[in-house]
Amino acid sequence: MFEFPLVALDNISKAVRLEKDGWTFPAGQSTDVLLMVNYSTGTKITVTSTEDMALSAKKPDTIDANWNMYSAVLGLVFSTKKPHPLFVKFEGNEEPWAVPQPSIEDTVGLNYGLEQCLNDLTQMGPTLFGTSAGDATSPFAQETDTPAP
Repeated sequence: MFEFPLVALDNISKAVRLEKDGWTFPAGQSTDVLLMVNYSTGTKITVTSTEDMALSAKKPDTIDANWNMYSAVLGLVFSTKKPHPLFVKFEGNEEPWAVPQPSIEDTVGLNYGLEQCLNDLTQMGPTLFGTSAGDATSPFAQETDTPAP
């Protein structure tokens, strides 16, 4: 349901991906989905259908209040102090989804595994984006052999 794609050398984004067997819809169609952890805390995000019959929302270029709230909802679901269940409500006639509240032990294990995964993914950044982590760098301007006019 949640994806964390590496989008730059050391920048991991957050994404939502919703899938269900039997869904059929044209790719590129958008709809709003409400993600809630209780009746008063939630956010509406716009998801777009993909070629493989899923709904996907990626981090927008400009962060807005809805995306900040999405990050807060995600934090509550993965909280190691008091994890929350997640409810997904669709605009169409799809029944709401209820993702059960994980146990604290499961959440701790999930967070540990996710942190390890994100660290490994970040370390792959130089290889994936064609930058060598061992290249020499300098904070000083490079001197040139040609004199300035």
